[in-house]
Amino acid sequence: CTLNIGGDKKWPIFFKTKKEEISINLNPGDMILYKGSELEHWREPFKGENCVQIFLHYSNAKTTDKKTMFDSRPHLGLPEDFIKYE
Repeated sequence: CTLNIGGDKKWPIFFKTKKEEISINLNPGDMILYKGSELEHWREPFKGENCVQIFLHYSNAKTTDKKTMFDSRPHLGLPEDFIKYE
């Protein structure tokens, strides 16, 4: 999901369906929930001075491979390039 906290300019998020491309502007406090792995989505480069968005990503424990739950990291908070030595 994407949660808009605020900023000096709107920053639309785009979604592509089978029929059309949709642009959505969120106001501060608005949130949109979507299945990002199933729905193509993007943003154009931000043109303002500041913008605060919170992005929350979820994995379905019943259908997700447990090895990829944390992007192959053993714990949250580790850098993307963390290498687990065994």
